[in-house]
Amino acid sequence: MGDPGGDAARDEGAGEGTPVASAEPRDATRAAVTRAREVLSSLIELSGLSRREVERRLVEEGTGTDLGRLLGGRLDLKLRHIVDISRVLGLHPLEFLAMALGEPRERSSFLRRLDALIAPRPVRVADAGPRPRRVDDEAGGIEELQRRVAQLSSEIGELVAALRRRGAEGARTARFVANRC
Repeated sequence: MGDPGGDAARDEGAGEGTPVASAEPRDATRAAVTRAREVLSSLIELSGLSRREVERRLVEEGTGTDLGRLLGGRLDLKLRHIVDISRVLGLHPLEFLAMALGEPRERSSFLRRLDALIAPRPVRVADAGPRPRRVDDEAGGIEELQRRVAQLSSEIGELVAALRRRGAEGARTARFVANRC
């Protein structure tokens, strides 16, 4: 594989003032790609299929590649290779990535920030309105619950009847509501 951490031309042709990535992240990327190649090679061996058979199946799907060059590092390992070979092996690509890269020990800082931006906000007590009474807080809680259910059932029945009186469109809606309740 030429340069698993990025384009060699980008690093070699970087002009003055153009930041070049430090060697440490590139080394980590190279190690991860090497590990992915090793895991992919091992999975092919464990699958019971020969490399030649995997290549043949890839060609039949129109996604053929030279596994010798790919697994030997002379051909860049790309996501499409992982997806295609995983499919031939009967493996989900995420399962492969978990084996090759491992599961994270903790949630990334980016996802924690994203959670903070999009996660539902807790409702403040002042905005929540009056606190509903708990049925078991009062004597005869079961009877109260039964009364509430009967009241709701009656209200739904009245709604269904009103919808049926409105005509064909209302009748369809009424059947829908009646079937759901």
